Amino acid sequence: MYQVAKLSETYDTLLEPLVKSRSNATTKYNKTRDPASQASVALMRSLPPVAVHPLLTSLIDDKEQALIDFK
Repeated sequence: MYQVAKLSETYDTLLEPLVKSRSNATTKYNKTRDPASQASVALMRSLPPVAVHPLLTSLIDDKEQALIDFK
């Protein structure tokens, strides 16, 4: 997702229709998806937190790191 956002910033005029389409699709998906089951919630709470792979840490800026810490 990060690289897609970076591409959309770099080539704004070429990718503008695709960015709008992606945004609309994400909004529609979030409105229509099924909620998580209680079993899934319990399973995810029992798992240890997921860390970023060391090779990918250079791609994460401060805002992205704040979001990861928040989650």
